Amino acid sequence: MKSLKHLAVLGFIFAAAAFPGCNTGDSESTPVQNPATYSVTVADDIKNGTVSVDKTSAKEGETITLTATATHEGYHFDTFTVKKGDETVAVTKFTFVMPAGNVTVNATFAPNTYTVTYELDGGTFVSEDYATSYTIESDEITLPSATKEGGYTFKGWKKENDETGMTIIPKGSTGNVTLTAIWVHSDISNLIDDITSEVSISIEKVEDVSKITLAATLGFSDYTWRIDGTLASSFTGAKVTEDGTGLILEKASLISGQVYQISLFAKKDNIPCGTQISIKL
Repeated sequence: MKSLKHLAVLGFIFAAAAFPGCNTGDSESTPVQNPATYSVTVADDIKNGTVSVDKTSAKEGETITLTATATHEGYHFDTFTVKKGDETVAVTKFTFVMPAGNVTVNATFAPNTYTVTYELDGGTFVSEDYATSYTIESDEITLPSATKEGGYTFKGWKKENDETGMTIIPKGSTGNVTLTAIWVHSDISNLIDDITSEVSISIEKVEDVSKITLAATLGFSDYTWRIDGTLASSFTGAKVTEDGTGLILEKASLISGQVYQISLFAKKDNIPCGTQISIKL
């Protein structure tokens, strides 16, 4: 018969064998592992803008914030694309939740759309085929022709505060554009000659470094000045004196080498008369 001491030892051994989770002093503890960290990479072939991220690495479930800045005139931020391999990660309000894997952030910057507005000043388009918008990537745009009754000839378009005529919008242009038709009376000389009157009026020219001053004969009424058939009051850089007898032209507003036809109409005792001169810088 085995002793109680021997059985007790056997019982302890049996108990230890029956419950392997018990610490017998011979097993090693398992270390706690930290969650994996994944990289956030911004693509290096983004055009017309830059993208930045608030974290270049993150654990699964963390929120990443994106920032996009257009760096070229004529473009604006359009969309973000975040990829984990071939898998697309959802982006909401410039943020996304980090998946279990490395990601690449890309973005597109789209061209701005600009409007083209025409002011015909009593004229009409020759054709209804004309551009009303464009982008910086648009090809060169040929502006439409126009016509106007009353003996006027169309001379192109001018931008606001720019009397230089234009017939195209060059490729690479930016900004909303308002264009005003330039009209010149087809035969301003005939218009003056048709005034049958024994009354005559003249224009005296005085020029200095910065301006040209034109003075009309005094004693008339209803003075009207025109530059190339267009009212002088609408010509940038031109100013009609308060009494109407004078016209001041700032040289900075005139194109060197271009000839300008200055016409003057007035009345004497309600009898119409007119004259014209040419000026050139």
